[in-house]
Amino acid sequence: MSEIKTYPVSKEEAAKAAPLLSEEAAEALENGLPLTAFVAVKENEAIGAVTGAIDGQIFEIWSLYVDPEHRRQGAGRALIAALEELLVRAAGSTTRVAGMPIRVRYTSVTEDNMALRPFLLKLGFIEDPIPHPTYYIGYLQDLKSKERLSSRPIKTTDEIMSFAEAGEKVLNAASAVSDRHGYPMPEGGLTAESVDQELSLCAVRDGKVMAYVTVEEVEEDLIEISSLWSGLDNPVELLAILIRLIDALRERYTPETRVAMLSTTERVDKLIDYLFRYVEQRSYSMVKVTNW
Repeated sequence: MSEIKTYPVSKEEAAKAAPLLSEEAAEALENGLPLTAFVAVKENEAIGAVTGAIDGQIFEIWSLYVDPEHRRQGAGRALIAALEELLVRAAGSTTRVAGMPIRVRYTSVTEDNMALRPFLLKLGFIEDPIPHPTYYIGYLQDLKSKERLSSRPIKTTDEIMSFAEAGEKVLNAASAVSDRHGYPMPEGGLTAESVDQELSLCAVRDGKVMAYVTVEEVEEDLIEISSLWSGLDNPVELLAILIRLIDALRERYTPETRVAMLSTTERVDKLIDYLFRYVEQRSYSMVKVTNW
């Protein structure tokens, strides 16, 4: 078996390595931002890459990728080893990284990436407490029905409409508010191409979005409730949006369709637990502390 070697990626080589990097990492490298990146090479072919940067008192891995045809050959292990070796060398010149933990946060709503967790455990990583944002995944048939969600009519003074009805101007204003308050939203904002404008809903009061929920189709049998935000005084009013969303999902998709939902706070954790009869956590934070 050919030996796998690792090499650091410079700013000049960022474009060449881009296919193996996340879009965010490639852009950071090209702009000269403080990002560390290594590629794994086998027989003069780049087959994998790892990127990361120091975030406060921890080194955060942004992405770890190995080409599917070259997995289980040691490339992932070699990339992590190269990163650890770099931190060990850096520890000799600065106290900032001495004993610095390496953290990997990842979300997997698809089956392919679930293999990452056991791989990291083998390398000595351990699980951190439940991270936020956190993805959960269940099935459409396990979402509670309208009758089980509310035994009495929910009064709301807001008009509930689809994103398609609300219009881009209103949604851009809502994006700016959510961004300012630090709430996650789909990449590209509420008007992103990935957002289903017919299924995604918002509550509008006097021309202002007071709450919204976005839906994206990830795969044929997997949909993602990618953001849920509310500025409503009464959180129960949010159920009016969710009830209408669930009814719309049931009309379009089969009961066996998987549903991924993003949580950003413990309150949303409880809401997801209330909405689903059965749900599985699909986000993990793994940490490894090396004794330099």
